Amino acid sequence: MTRKEILEEFNKTIEPQDWVALYKKVFKEDVPTTSDTWGEFPIEAIQDAILDNKPIPKENLKGIDL
Repeated sequence: MTRKEILEEFNKTIEPQDWVALYKKVFKEDVPTTSDTWGEFPIEAIQDAILDNKPIPKENLKGIDL
């Protein structure tokens, strides 16, 4: 996907499962989760990763409040 396509899809995305799908499209990998996130996807971290064009490092998930 081009950056423009990513941003267009970003602006249309609403549901948590859509954020996860967009993350997978952009980074070609699953969203990392840890026991600290209780298996939930940290939507704000996903959004930041997509905007910054950098995947979420697994160690960054500790201490995220959902």
